Amino acid sequence: MATRDVFFIGDTSRGTNWGSQATSMALREFITEYANIQSTEYTHNLSGYNSARCFHNNQSFLKYMFRNFGEAALEKDIKEVGRTILEYQDSVPRTVEEFSRFFTKARNNTVLQKELKKIRNSDMVVVNGEGLMWKAGRFARTSLFLLYVAKKLYGKECYLVNTTIGFEDPIFVDMLKHVLPEIDEVIFREPISGELYDQEIQSDNYRVAADAAFTHLNTIDSKAFIESVNNNKVNIMPFGTANFDPSEPYVCVAGSSIYAIKQNTPVEEYYSKLCEELNDLNAQIVLVVSADKDDKFLREVSTRQGLPLIGLSTSTFQAVNLLANAEAYIGGRYHPSIFSILGGTPIIPFEANTHKIESLLKLVGTERKVYSFDKINEYTTDIYNEVEEILTGSYEDTSEYRYRAEELSNIATENVHFLMD
Repeated sequence: MATRDVFFIGDTSRGTNWGSQATSMALREFITEYANIQSTEYTHNLSGYNSARCFHNNQSFLKYMFRNFGEAALEKDIKEVGRTILEYQDSVPRTVEEFSRFFTKARNNTVLQKELKKIRNSDMVVVNGEGLMWKAGRFARTSLFLLYVAKKLYGKECYLVNTTIGFEDPIFVDMLKHVLPEIDEVIFREPISGELYDQEIQSDNYRVAADAAFTHLNTIDSKAFIESVNNNKVNIMPFGTANFDPSEPYVCVAGSSIYAIKQNTPVEEYYSKLCEELNDLNAQIVLVVSADKDDKFLREVSTRQGLPLIGLSTSTFQAVNLLANAEAYIGGRYHPSIFSILGGTPIIPFEANTHKIESLLKLVGTERKVYSFDKINEYTTDIYNEVEEILTGSYEDTSEYRYRAEELSNIATENVHFLMD
C-alpha cells in the first residue's frame, strides 16, 4: 500500500510548554513511522485571528472602516473597532449556526485558502487536540471547522487524537455535536472524556487511549540527568547548581493550568506559605516552570523563598528526568504529572482547568485528593503531611506507577492505530 500523506494540525512542539513539546514530538514519531506528514499547522498559527482580509497599512484599514461604517467609524472606540474586525473578518465560525455560511465560503475558497490547499493535497487530516478542546477558543473552533470541511467537502479521512474534551461551554458543545459524529474517529487520552462523549454526543466513533507523552518512558536515565545538571546543561535559576543537587532528595512544586482562569487568587502568597512550610522537611524544594503562564508567579516565589527554579528552556529529556527522579511532585500540570508517573514519583495533585488531572489518576489506577487551586492556603498542613509521609516511607507504594506507565506507553500508540491497521 502506498504511503499516505497526512495533514497534521495542532503541532504544539513550538509552544512554551514542556508537555506540549513532548507530546508533539511523540505524535510526529508515531505518524512518520507509518505515513508521511505532508504538511503541518502549528497550534500558535491557529490560536490568533486569521482574517480572510489583511490590513497591510493604516490606509487600507481606514478605507475598510469608512466603506463599511462611513463617518460613524470615527466614533468607535478601539475595543469596538477590534470586535468589529473580528465579527466581519474572522475566517471560522463562532457558533454552530454559522457553520453553513462559512462552509459556503470554504467551498468558494474565500477563507482559509492555505489550509484548504493542505487538505486537498493530503489523504487524511489528523488533529492533535491535547488540552485545547475544552471551550470555544480559536484553535478549537478552527480545528473543528477544518475537520468538518475536510470530511464534508473533500471526503478525507479525519481524526481527532490525543485529546481531552470539555463539555461546560454550551456553544462549544453544540459545535462538538455538529462535527465529531461526522469524522472517522475521536481518540481520547484519558477516560473521563470518553465517558462524557458517550453521554453527551452519543456516538460510538471513539476510543480511549493514553497521552503520547507516556512513550517518553524510555528516556529516563538518572545518571545522565545528574551529569547534565552538574555540567550546567539544565536551566536552574537563580544560582545554577549552587542551590540544587539532583543526587540528593528533592520535591518539585509546579503551577496549574487553571491559573489562567483563577488569576485573582493570591497565588504568590499561597505558594510562598506552602514552600516555607515544606522547607522544614528533609528535602530540597524545587520550583518547576513547565508552562509560560506559571513563570511570573513562580519566579516571585523563588525570590521570596530563595528556592531553585527550573525554567521553561528545559529539554524534554531533562524535564522527564527531573520529575521522574523526584521524591514527590506537587501541582496541577497534566504532562509534568505524567513525567512523574513514569518514574514512580508520588503525585500530590492540584486541580486543572478541566477534569484531566482526575482522569489521569483514574487512568493510572490510583485515588488521590485533588486540592482546589484557590484554596491551597487552607490545605498547607495536609500537603505538608503528605510530603512528610512520602519522605519517611509511610506513604502509599507508588512503584506500581512505573509498571502501569509501561502499559500506557503501549496504549498511547493507539492514537495512530488507523495508520497501522
